[in-house]
Amino acid sequence: MKLFTQTMLAIVLSSILLTSCSQEPESLEISCADAQTAIEEGAYLIDVRTPQENAAEKLTNGTLIPLDNLESIKTTTIPQSSEIIAYCRSGNRSAQAQKLLTEYGYTKVKTLKGGITSCKF
Repeated sequence: MKLFTQTMLAIVLSSILLTSCSQEPESLEISCADAQTAIEEGAYLIDVRTPQENAAEKLTNGTLIPLDNLESIKTTTIPQSSEIIAYCRSGNRSAQAQKLLTEYGYTKVKTLKGGITSCKF
């Protein structure tokens, strides 16, 4: 009986561990369509490219804060609890920005999937 109880306990614990490990983590990327909706609902859109890139092409309602100057966001009026969508040309710099913003205490930061090359609005 003791062996049966131990076996059943092991099966139950294994099932719990496998179920909790198989859950997908929340994506750090957001699609163009979902980004548009989020911005309409109050999310901040931040362009982390250079001023020259921003002058050549930009998304509507975006705020330019180049990756090299991203620490300046600490002095803005953007609350740390706000949803932020970072974008760049293709997604590399915005991923770096997402990491930095999280380190600065922002909790709802996503990157625009594919960057400006795959999204126009």
